[in-house]
Amino acid sequence: MIERRQWLTALGALVLGAPYAAFAQQNPGRIFRIGWLGTGSGSVDNEFLDDLRNALRDLGRNPKSIVFERRDAEFRPVRLPALAAELVALKPDVIIAGATPGTRAAREATSTIPIVMIGVADPVGAGFVDTLARPGGNVTGVANRGLDMAAKPLDLLHAVVPKAMRVGVLHTTNPMHPAITRELEMAGKAYGLTMIPVKLGAPDEIDNAFALMTKERAQALVVVDDSVTITHGKRIAELAAQLRLPTIYSYAIQVEAGGLMSYGPNPRNLHKVVARYVDRILKGAKPADLPVEQPSEFELVLNLKAAKALGLTFPKETLLRADRTLE
Repeated sequence: MIERRQWLTALGALVLGAPYAAFAQQNPGRIFRIGWLGTGSGSVDNEFLDDLRNALRDLGRNPKSIVFERRDAEFRPVRLPALAAELVALKPDVIIAGATPGTRAAREATSTIPIVMIGVADPVGAGFVDTLARPGGNVTGVANRGLDMAAKPLDLLHAVVPKAMRVGVLHTTNPMHPAITRELEMAGKAYGLTMIPVKLGAPDEIDNAFALMTKERAQALVVVDDSVTITHGKRIAELAAQLRLPTIYSYAIQVEAGGLMSYGPNPRNLHKVVARYVDRILKGAKPADLPVEQPSEFELVLNLKAAKALGLTFPKETLLRADRTLE
């Protein structure tokens, strides 16, 4: 089975760390404050933060020497600037920010406190860093897949359902989604497809979004990853199944929830990557000098049971490419 901590968007490896004994000698009794600025639900983030604490402990950090300050937007991006300001007022040693909206709010709130971003599709284009190799400011961290990979899910979906000529694109208010949607539209044009972008403003709009796709006669669907579409992946998968819409997602957890297929970064070790950034910054490293990590491992996951329910058979080439298949 796929590990449970796959909802978040990002992955990679950064080999850093030092024994706690040496750290304790240099920083006796020091208490570090870490801010968490989440875009989604606090209940969803609990597991990641627990894993992050354990990863910091494995790097030699005494759990009693770290205090987490949490602010969660609960899927309401309009709250992020105020929440970021609250965190900055607490003067944390580092802020961990989720996705593009969270990172933007944190960066606008402070230009001095180090920020570790998670799952930003285009950190350079968003203006968070100068370059991936040399961020140059107070932001570094883990990027998501770049725009050059945005159309890959459509390529894979088209191979499975080549007769589907009207394809929905379920996206959100995430500021990177217009660029991703444009990439998908260009790729769809090359296949002669009619793309149907549908914006999801909040979780309670999911049913209406599918009703609109039904009205527009969508025959397949690409779900663009975001905290909303990931957290509510089960409901999205249920509706896609009810409407018999072959759908591709970004993360395997959505396939485990009943989706047909997924292609995207493998974020299973995200908590370890973030912990290493935090650990290095707490030791005095500057974000400007810490390269942004990019996804290096992508996985294709197929749900054979979902395919059978839809009356589909995965092409041999797709099955051979799959990293995992769910029965």
